Amino acid sequence: MVIAVLCVFSHNAPAQSTVNKAWHTAFGELLASFDWTASAVDAYGYVFTTGNTRLSNGKIAAYTTKHDSLGNLVWDQEFEATGIDASYGVAIQLDGSGNVYVAGAAYSASSLHFDFLVVKYENDGDQVWYATRNGTGNGDDYASALIVDGAQNVYVTGPSKGVGTQMDFMTLKLYANGMAHWAKRYDYAQLDEAPVAISFLNTTTIEVSGG
Repeated sequence: MVIAVLCVFSHNAPAQSTVNKAWHTAFGELLASFDWTASAVDAYGYVFTTGNTRLSNGKIAAYTTKHDSLGNLVWDQEFEATGIDASYGVAIQLDGSGNVYVAGAAYSASSLHFDFLVVKYENDGDQVWYATRNGTGNGDDYASALIVDGAQNVYVTGPSKGVGTQMDFMTLKLYANGMAHWAKRYDYAQLDEAPVAISFLNTTTIEVSGG
């Protein structure tokens, strides 16, 4: 289940401000699986939200929506693909052209593991491409954050099972067409690590943080 809330800030005095709820909406199946959700707002006040929902066939699917500034649903998309038995939306970003990028996890019943999942939608909700990535340890991998540069290259990070290690940082760069460019891993003392944020330091350097 996904809940979207739009709040409006107003300043009543130099040292005071109030928050007023403009609207809220709940959507998706109440019995969906993990409570992963994220949202982004564009310059026109449209709200893009991702999470997961349970489909009529019983499967779990990453669920992405666009609402206007009044809370009206513009479009929604349930992600399904051959070989993916469940999918989850965890993070969402927009690029300068209004395209929508969702990162999360895809589960396969044949492997019994999660892989990174990245899905690109056009601003009208049409799916452009999707990509998955299995980590080196052939275990569970969850994309938790992403950013997009001016050329629509996608940088995504998340925890990933390593070889001879626990959960490590795994960071990927995808070209604008969804093809993989590179993948980097980071492990500290063979402990569990989980990245939670990724950002640009400059035009050639990205920073990944977590714990």
